[in-house]
Amino acid sequence: MAPTSPMTDTPDSPPDRGDTSFGSAVVWSYVMDGSRVLMSLVVTLILARVLGPEVYGTAAFALVFTLLVRLVVQNGMVAAIIQRDRLEDRHLQSAFVMVFAAASGLAALTVALAPVLAGLTDDPDLTAVLQVMALMVVFGGLAVVPEGIQRRQLNFRLLAVRTTVAVMVGGVVAITAAAAGAGIWSIVLQQVVTEAVGLVLLWLVTPWRPRWAFDRGAARDLAGFWGGTVLASIGSYLRWQVDILLIGGFFPRETVGLYRFGQRLPDQWSELSVRALQSATLPELAKYQDDEVLFRDRVITVVRLSAVVGIPVLGVLAALAGPLIELVDATKWADAETAVTVLSLATAMKALTLFSAPVLQAIGRTYTLAAVTWFHAGVATLVFVSVGIWLGGDAVSVADQVMAASWSRVAVFGLAVVVDSLVIAHLTALRATDVARAAAPSAASGVIAFAGTSLVVWLLGGLPAIVVLAVAGAAGTAIVLVTLVAFESMVRDQLVKVPVIGPRLSQTRMAEERR
Repeated sequence: MAPTSPMTDTPDSPPDRGDTSFGSAVVWSYVMDGSRVLMSLVVTLILARVLGPEVYGTAAFALVFTLLVRLVVQNGMVAAIIQRDRLEDRHLQSAFVMVFAAASGLAALTVALAPVLAGLTDDPDLTAVLQVMALMVVFGGLAVVPEGIQRRQLNFRLLAVRTTVAVMVGGVVAITAAAAGAGIWSIVLQQVVTEAVGLVLLWLVTPWRPRWAFDRGAARDLAGFWGGTVLASIGSYLRWQVDILLIGGFFPRETVGLYRFGQRLPDQWSELSVRALQSATLPELAKYQDDEVLFRDRVITVVRLSAVVGIPVLGVLAALAGPLIELVDATKWADAETAVTVLSLATAMKALTLFSAPVLQAIGRTYTLAAVTWFHAGVATLVFVSVGIWLGGDAVSVADQVMAASWSRVAVFGLAVVVDSLVIAHLTALRATDVARAAAPSAASGVIAFAGTSLVVWLLGGLPAIVVLAVAGAAGTAIVLVTLVAFESMVRDQLVKVPVIGPRLSQTRMAEERR
């Protein structure tokens, strides 16, 4: 097939990178992930009042496994479409054929393995749940090429609208089903309906259409990057989620559900804050992959932004664990309270590792990324298998199992921060100490926010949970803002641009300089 011209306004022409600015892309990426996370959080809290920890345990294992399978067909090819400098229509046609074939095969494999996994986890409900969730693998495969096109062009505004509508529809379906007594199927319906609606909307806003044309040369162009990124994506996903897969084989469903619920709250903030930034980072860094100095400066900016938006608020969340659990239902979820606090610390560490993937992808080191992520996955596997063997069984309380798993996650993520920083320092002009200096102001803000918010929660003890959350949350947010302005120059530089605040802050800084 002859290469086609790089036009963007016809269904068969390959997309260029577009002219959307990085700043605009980041804003819309936050809108996209923010709407998804906030609506998902509301749905999660509502469902938690209706469903128990055991139901969440089954759903957590099924969802983690399904998303792991979907990574094979989704993340790698999306990144390949974004990263490739010269993208032709034959690449897109071949990519569609490859991912659809892979998605269909892996969905069938998931259906076949469902009874086996149900037997290994001693969870009979898991068979049917996994078999229905296999639809998400197919939906994910069909979405790869149009999503890659939209992300390559930084069209996060369209992606934000699509995501918001899909999550809203899925949430309404889930709540309605739960109210009707559907139990675990309310969570299954939420996931499947969200994916289906999102898929339809994505194709409606993407002009490109497949012709089922396969070009071996184009496939070879994509296969190397795809393969390395798939290996890295699986390794990365396992290092974040292998705990759910493994403790499901050692601990009862109640433990898995409590642990996952405690993990989900800080993870939702990570998705809202850092993941949104990460989504727009790869196409931005790819522009500077041949300029060492500019590349280093952009990476440091990304690390500082990740720390600012990802760490301090987690200090507030950790302090609010008690009233949050009381608001949901303390009789069902009491053992998840301390887990929220501990896992907030783990998620703060995670925020400092998420920049490594787009950095290594931008310089074409996907197999290095795969090696690093698989190393972390191996460490996590060793840690959680050891914890499962040590504390599995009826002799250990559910509370102790949840706590051991939570602190194990902190240890795994702490090691990840060190290793990722050293690897990036070895391959780029960025030093490991640069990462520490970039994150230090935000880390200090998080510690102070935790202490201040905890004090307010203690002072308000005995009041209704909703009142404590509102007052302590507002106080914690104020502490975060004040400390970030005091410690982080990037925040002060942005405030200078704000009307009223900016001129006064500039005058204060000039006065300090004169002194």
